[in-house]
Amino acid sequence: EFPVVDANMMPRSTTVVRLLRRPPGSVSRLARIFVPDQGARRALGRRLQSLNVDQRPRTPMSPELRRALQHEFADDVARLGELLGRDLSAWTTPATAA
Repeated sequence: EFPVVDANMMPRSTTVVRLLRRPPGSVSRLARIFVPDQGARRALGRRLQSLNVDQRPRTPMSPELRRALQHEFADDVARLGELLGRDLSAWTTPATAA
């Protein structure tokens, strides 16, 4: 099993996201007063962002969308297979039920 990379992250609060990305002037001034060091403010912002994130399982792709994408990219996948000298037909054939 491979480690999770770029997991499906969703913000717990969009309000917190908005405040961290574009804080109102009053919030910025208070932050400068209470945390004068710019590096510490940035670290605090990153920490608040990480606390505001919830990891959720991805919604599986619908079979209809999968078929549409396989059809759309079939020619490109075939050309790539020729360039690489490999059989990539598994990328464009529907998956069989296990």
